[in-house]
Amino acid sequence: MTENDVLSVLEVRYPAPAWAFFPFFRNQTGYQYRLRTADAIAMSLYPSRGLDVYGFEIKVARGDWLRELRSPEKAEGTFKGVDFVIVVAPPDVVQKGEVPAKWGHAVVNGSKLRHVKAGERLIPESADFSRAFVASIMRRSHEAQMAAPGTRALKEKFESGVTSGKNKTEEAVKAATERLLFEVRTLQNQINDFEKASGIRINYWQAGDLGNSVRMLMQADSNFIAMTRDIDRMAEYVNDAKLKVDSLINLYKDIDKATQEKKKAAQVQ
Repeated sequence: MTENDVLSVLEVRYPAPAWAFFPFFRNQTGYQYRLRTADAIAMSLYPSRGLDVYGFEIKVARGDWLRELRSPEKAEGTFKGVDFVIVVAPPDVVQKGEVPAKWGHAVVNGSKLRHVKAGERLIPESADFSRAFVASIMRRSHEAQMAAPGTRALKEKFESGVTSGKNKTEEAVKAATERLLFEVRTLQNQINDFEKASGIRINYWQAGDLGNSVRMLMQADSNFIAMTRDIDRMAEYVNDAKLKVDSLINLYKDIDKATQEKKKAAQVQ
């Protein structure tokens, strides 16, 4: 039998909501010099049954138990603040007469737990808990809550959401950056083509003057086109007038020729 097997039996024996059961309970938070860890504690939560705190010393090997007996000062710090201490072990690990006078003794056999010796109260029932002990209880309660399946599931969903949001943000930033770089490269290519065709290099200081010059040139080009249209229309008018003048000249020549012929005819008669 292992220590975890014993813890499983104790957890069944001291269930919620009547009890708060904490395995591997430290006597205080932080990392002080005299920090001790109990194998487990259980606190009764019903006032009608007494709000007592039980500390459990688990031993699954005879040698481990004998070493514990040789260091009684260790237990003094480990179980400071509990009302009762119970050593829990499989059969034959703890022999009769070896349990300290004020401790209780329980034997675990398979899934069954049997108390063979009741322990004595170590501190007055009216005694207050130390702040360090209360802080340790609250920390273990928080750790147990965070380890609960529902809490773990919520935490996993939260972390998954954070990761998903981070990935989507990174993808969006990457896409926007690539799009911006493409636009910059396109603009740079257009500038390069303009500089190559015009022989003019665009720089920061001359960009405004160059823009004004291009605007004026484009306006002049527009005016020139309008003037060209006017000239074309005037040329049409001139050509039309020339045709009419040529027609009058030819008519005058015909009349003059006819007049001369009549004069000659009259002279002959």
